[in-house]
Amino acid sequence: MEFRDPQHFAAVADAGHLVRAAVRLGRSAPALTKSIHRPAQAFGAPLFERTRQGIRLTPSGTVLRERASTLQRIFEENSREIRNLSEGSRGHIKLGVAPTVAQYLMPLACRLFLRTCPDVTFDMAIGIYPILRESLKSRRIDLAIGTVASGHEFISRKIIHDDVVVVTGNNSDIFRKTVTLPDLCNYQWVLPAASYEADTREWLERVFDKHQLPRPRVQIETDSISLLPRMIAQTGLLSFISRRNLGPGKIAAPLREVPLRATTMRRYFGASYRLGGYLPPATRRFLEFIVAKGPGLFSSE
Repeated sequence: MEFRDPQHFAAVADAGHLVRAAVRLGRSAPALTKSIHRPAQAFGAPLFERTRQGIRLTPSGTVLRERASTLQRIFEENSREIRNLSEGSRGHIKLGVAPTVAQYLMPLACRLFLRTCPDVTFDMAIGIYPILRESLKSRRIDLAIGTVASGHEFISRKIIHDDVVVVTGNNSDIFRKTVTLPDLCNYQWVLPAASYEADTREWLERVFDKHQLPRPRVQIETDSISLLPRMIAQTGLLSFISRRNLGPGKIAAPLREVPLRATTMRRYFGASYRLGGYLPPATRRFLEFIVAKGPGLFSSE
């Protein structure tokens, strides 16, 4: 049976005449004849019998007429569901996001996206770049939103830039004078473990190497600096975090940027996925949404 067959069958049954039904439906009589023959073949029973006035339902046809509206509704619901899946307005998205992205981009992004796609579901993992990269490789996620992924096995689309800066507690004595790079060598640091955020840690160390200065003296290594602002502020240690985390109402509110151009790292947040990998329609729709709307959503944080 085809999608419109139940509707056409019901129209013929109600009209009691093939030609009159064809006129009402705007179809040819031969085409309509095929539409009523297909259900008969599918159910293995004649549905109409001829009379002098036209045609009438057989007992089997009477039963089918009672079910025709239900069949048509099922066809329409299935068609709508399949169409929604193919368009990406339904489906499941396996997504990985960096902590800063989870904090400042995803709440508003999800609210706006789910307005137009309320039936989409998310499996959202939060992790730093190396974890997201490995999750992409192992296919645990289909899309990662964080610092732009490097490597030939990924495709990355930039969303917005992000600056990582040196910070410490608001009351640190470092703010009593204009800070220079050598001044930073007089302090201990809280830095991400090299195994967790190698790119960020290596970038900062190269700055000191370039100026022939000792590398930062790390007193505490951690896998989540964003969870330690109060401790950093209380100890007077220096750290290196996204500027977006600073300021009233932010997770690193107790901290203050140590303004120094040499130690300001420009990076980009973007959406990354596997080169040649399959992106389900819902995931691709969310990808296009986040690339197009992401800059505005970040600025609305």
